Formats: sequence, C-alpha cells, structure tokens
Amino acid sequence: MGQEPGEQGNTGSSMLPVRSGNEGPQAAIAQDETNQKIAELERQIGRHQTGMLIWTGVVGAFTVLLFSVTALQTYSFIESERAFLTVKSITFVDGEPSPEGHRDFVILIHNSGKHVAMVSDMRVTARYGIIHRTLDDAPHYPAARQEYIVPPIVPASDSRIVANAVFNERNPAPLSPAEMAQGLLDGSIPLWIYGFIEYDIGYVRWSPGKVGFCSQFLSLSRRRGQPSNFLTCDNPNYTYLR
Repeated sequence: MGQEPGEQGNTGSSMLPVRSGNEGPQAAIAQDETNQKIAELERQIGRHQTGMLIWTGVVGAFTVLLFSVTALQTYSFIESERAFLTVKSITFVDGEPSPEGHRDFVILIHNSGKHVAMVSDMRVTARYGIIHRTLDDAPHYPAARQEYIVPPIVPASDSRIVANAVFNERNPAPLSPAEMAQGLLDGSIPLWIYGFIEYDIGYVRWSPGKVGFCSQFLSLSRRRGQPSNFLTCDNPNYTYLR
C-alpha cells in the first residue's frame, strides 16, 4: 500500500531537532541567576563566618573576664585570711643601754591576720653611727648571721624575740661599754636596729610574707612627746610590708 505524499513529508520533518531563536538570551539569564545564587550563598557563608568570629571573640573576652574576676576574688580572699605580721615595738631589755655593756633588746612581733604565721627567716642587725652618722640608703647585713627560733604565731597574738645589738661589721666600736651607753643617751652616737622577717602566710602555693623593720634609738633630748625610746625609720627600703 502506498502512502500519501503529505504524510511522507510530515514524517520526515518530525525527525529534525526544533531550535528556538530565544535559546541564547535564556541561557544567559539562567547563568546570571546561577551566579546570583552563588554570590548570595557566598555572602551567607561570609556572614556566618563573621558571626562565628564575633561569637568566638565574645566567648574569649568573657573567659578572660571570668578568669580575671576569679583571680581577683581569690587574691582578695587570701589577703583577707592570710597571716599578717608586723613589728609592734623594739625596746632595750633594761629599758636603756647599760653601762655594763648589756644592750639586748626585745622585738615584739604581732600577727594581725587570720592564719598561723610560721617564720622561715629572720635577720636583725644594729647600725651604730660612730664613723658614719647617717643610715645607708639600703640595708646591709653582716656575713655571719644569727639564727632566731621563732615559735608559730597564732592570730591576734604577739611573739617576743630577744636579740643582741651586736656591732655591724661595717662599723667597729672602739669605745668602752660606758662610753657607748653615754653616747647613745646623749645622742652623739646614733643607733638603728633593722632587719626583716620572712614567714609562711598559711597558703602553701602563695608567696611568703615579708616585713622589713627599722627603728632609731632616741636620745634623751628627743623623746618629748614620743611613746617609746625608739622611732620607726621612714625609709621604704627598710620598712615595708609584703
């Protein structure tokens, strides 16, 4: 059987691809839309990363602040609860220098803190102004040190330590005991007694406490209005609390 010519023509044309004249602009529009979506996605990722960086910074700053506050609170607590030693007074055992040469003196140590203080080191020396009549700017201690045994000092209590006003090796004393006592009393020979006390404040991992002390003996003419015959030195290299 034969086919109609028209049918043959339709069958042949349906086998060919159909092309649209608008295919080029549509592809460009689709590419633009894709580029816009990619750009928007990149912006979203960038905003997310920026937000994460800001959040990380905020968390870091808060951590540092929290650590600082905790450290400050710990420091304040320890400072309020620690042992705290001061030198309450220095006096001669006999009240005044003895013409017989007895110049032992008493150091009264007070614990105003809330922990027991354990003294680990104590230095005491006497500076007689026979040659140099002024106190050095910084303390000097003799090479031969005297050991002092200080019992534990409980809170709100005193410890009485007896020491000897031995001559500082930098200042020999070519005077008799009677001349020395007279010179101290009339002011012709100045005398300073100074030293330091290092002690455990009650917290093992904390730095030890340290108190530096210095007192000058007052001659008879300088005692008016003074409660003691020793006056605290005003040099911070000698007198300090740590």
